[in-house]
Amino acid sequence: MMIDTAVQVDNSAAASAYELRANTLSFTSTPKTLYLGVPELYDTQHNQKIPLFAKAVNSKAAWQILTADQQGIYELRHQDTQGNLQFYEQCALLPENFALRFIPVARRIEIEQSGSAYISCESPFLTGISVTDTGRSIEFNASDTPPNEVDLILRWAGKTERLILTVPFPAHDGQLLNADGNKLTQAAKTRHVHSIHEITNLTAAQTISDDTLRQLFIRHHLKQLCLHFASDDWNNLRGLQTNVPLINNELWIAASLDSRVLAALVLQLDSVFMQRFATELSVCWELIPLKDWLIIFTRYKNYLAQDREDLNVKSNLNKRIDKINALSPSLGIIAQLLKYHLCDVDDEELQFMQTEDALQLIAEQLEHEHQELNQRQANRQWLEFLREELTADWQTVPSQTQQLLNLGEAKDCHAVSLLPLLLAHFSLTKPLQQSNSTLVKLQQLKAFDEQWFTTAFTLALSFLSQQTDYIQSLQQDITIMINSDENDLLAEIEQQLALAHQETQGLEADLHNFKGNQAELDGLRAENIELISTIEQLGEIIQKRDDALKLLLGEVKNLNTKIREIRNELQAKSNG
Repeated sequence: MMIDTAVQVDNSAAASAYELRANTLSFTSTPKTLYLGVPELYDTQHNQKIPLFAKAVNSKAAWQILTADQQGIYELRHQDTQGNLQFYEQCALLPENFALRFIPVARRIEIEQSGSAYISCESPFLTGISVTDTGRSIEFNASDTPPNEVDLILRWAGKTERLILTVPFPAHDGQLLNADGNKLTQAAKTRHVHSIHEITNLTAAQTISDDTLRQLFIRHHLKQLCLHFASDDWNNLRGLQTNVPLINNELWIAASLDSRVLAALVLQLDSVFMQRFATELSVCWELIPLKDWLIIFTRYKNYLAQDREDLNVKSNLNKRIDKINALSPSLGIIAQLLKYHLCDVDDEELQFMQTEDALQLIAEQLEHEHQELNQRQANRQWLEFLREELTADWQTVPSQTQQLLNLGEAKDCHAVSLLPLLLAHFSLTKPLQQSNSTLVKLQQLKAFDEQWFTTAFTLALSFLSQQTDYIQSLQQDITIMINSDENDLLAEIEQQLALAHQETQGLEADLHNFKGNQAELDGLRAENIELISTIEQLGEIIQKRDDALKLLLGEVKNLNTKIREIRNELQAKSNG
């Protein structure tokens, strides 16, 4: 069995180069990507291996670090420290020493080291599948017109997806086999090259066969939708609002990793559908900075104003902003701030936050709510994970912000207490840095006491959003980004195309070397044909031996009959 060593290169937005190294089979399969053993992802810039996370396709299991024990049809992914998806793939995982052996003379395929897989074959030529010491033996009947290929089907207990492996039918002719009966192939690395200008929308991006380039183009066109609200891609996305799990569509996965894209989806798609992002893709809506909400909804306001009257613009914009409320109770303040900034709403509450009396009043309200929190949770075990990280972040916020809440001496409640205030602070400054595992912990801290989180987040954000330092930083970012193009992936795509061009040149060199070794290949073919001929001759000899043994056995039976007759005659004479 020939094994191809596949290498995929992925350049992330952080300029790190990721290289996937894996052993693959040279046969066609569904899913098309199949790895023997554990594929390894490397950060070539820092020369270190990066753990891949895996989850069985269509399962509700948590993402786990990929190990050799995980066999079947899996999703693989890697996210950077900002939660950006750097690698994603659906693939089949087989044991490292999985092997196929073809025995044409016997019309048999032997499978070795198939692990826990249940193996079947849907072929009219199948005569049986038997268990061997190392795996399975699949036998077929002889036919004058055998098929070129046959499908082997592998299933795993508890998993819904199966692997279909299309392999050559074990026939005498038409197969190039080595001395062990294995198919000879050229180990090759392939990459599909696309022109940037050919991929004009999301639909075209999804047709790219190369996983890395496809994901890059999808991310790029999703970002473009944040600028173009009349794009046909929006109609395509609306058509994808089905009950199919979000994790099964790489469009939604890519969208969940970009805060402005998420804000644009909230504006354009159904609220009930968008609510699923929090549960199915672990989206934490409070992590979307206020500036990203303002950028997206300001762009939409400008889009509406191109050909509508001012009154219609405000009415339409109000309805779109109201969709934010459906995502989470704590996002009511986000909707309130958007209407204040974009719809000329005269908000006395927010205006009061600009006065000198606001700080003391908000601090008193938060102190009261914090006491209520401690009373509600007096008999519960506090969640303490991320406490050190959140406490350290709290020490970096402005002194005025720290005056909003006096934590007290009891440290066990600090993580739950600080989270809503810190998210309000980061909503106005910079996104909170979090990995996928950190995101899950943040959600658990939020869910520990939703009443405290919602109240504290609302009070803190309403106050901080009206303070001069925060306002200046926010306005500066928004001014820069309102009309900024979302083309930040184009340079990355061009870099990928350059790498693909280099690899194509490498393939041409490999092909040249392969042609140079044609004589050696011809020798192997001749040796293989000679071997098959020898085996056939041995088969004929064995058949002749069997025929001779049958004749000899017949003669022995006749001799035994004659001996019994003579004994009977002698016995009769003796008795007479």
